[in-house]
Amino acid sequence: MFIDADSDCHTVTAMLGSTDTTTSRELSVKITQIECTNVLRAPSGCLQYFTGTTGNIYNFGNSQASAGGTAASTTNHLSSQQYNICFRREEGYCSMEYSAVTTAFAVGVNAIAGQSLFGDSCTGDYLRIPGLQDATPGTATATTDLVTAIGDRICGRLWAYPAGTTQATLITFAKPFVVGVNFDSTDDASANDAQVGFAITYTQKACS
Repeated sequence: MFIDADSDCHTVTAMLGSTDTTTSRELSVKITQIECTNVLRAPSGCLQYFTGTTGNIYNFGNSQASAGGTAASTTNHLSSQQYNICFRREEGYCSMEYSAVTTAFAVGVNAIAGQSLFGDSCTGDYLRIPGLQDATPGTATATTDLVTAIGDRICGRLWAYPAGTTQATLITFAKPFVVGVNFDSTDDASANDAQVGFAITYTQKACS
């Protein structure tokens, strides 16, 4: 996690709210200050920052993150999460593709399994990616941005477009590359919107 620094000191407060007294808990946190001129410094407002042309992103607490996989998590995503995941645009690369296997994306309320929702249909829990469009060969170009058709939000039980299809790759030409995470505070383990979150593969595509 990257936190914007200022001239004042920063305080870290840890709250462990479990009533379980049979398990010992401890924290081990590494803190590194990054110079203002360092090329590894994350842009302001980016809680996570990724470099390189490909990799995986996960919601916090996703069991696949520690396993390095992209299958379904065995735990539900955390509530009350609002942050940005940012990516450094590598030289010679102009777009970003995002894909997820069918079991690795479940965010927000959608009673129909195997479908995704977009735009204003996503409320409460969703990801926000500016300029999303279908990455089917021959359909994705900078001049056919589908943002006006599907908006910049995606949620539901499948990473696909349009709803009801199995297309599992979406692309954006909008820069800077960023994924906004919005999980509201109403998630309940017994509710319909208690989902596993996301395990998504990102791939930067070279300029044509």
